[in-house]
Amino acid sequence: MAATGILIDVGCTEEEVLALRSAAKTELLNGGTRPIEWKTNNSSAKLTFPFSAQELIDECKYALSVLNPTTYGEVGIVSWGKFGFNTSNEEVSL
Repeated sequence: MAATGILIDVGCTEEEVLALRSAAKTELLNGGTRPIEWKTNNSSAKLTFPFSAQELIDECKYALSVLNPTTYGEVGIVSWGKFGFNTSNEEVSL
């Protein structure tokens, strides 16, 4: 699944995204599907997300690259396709 940017859309801060990523990582390593719990700034939350821990980690990766591209890398765009001069009919990745 490609990241949708939902964490950016709802206005998560870098700290919140890091907390979510940590909670998702713990859940992923435990192999469970329980609701994800996390704490930030002396508050806590418990939510059941509409996607898996792996999908949440992907969302966090995307959000961190938008919030702080210097530290986490810029969002990349990958393109691929077939070009008219490719006589072997093989797909070419850019």
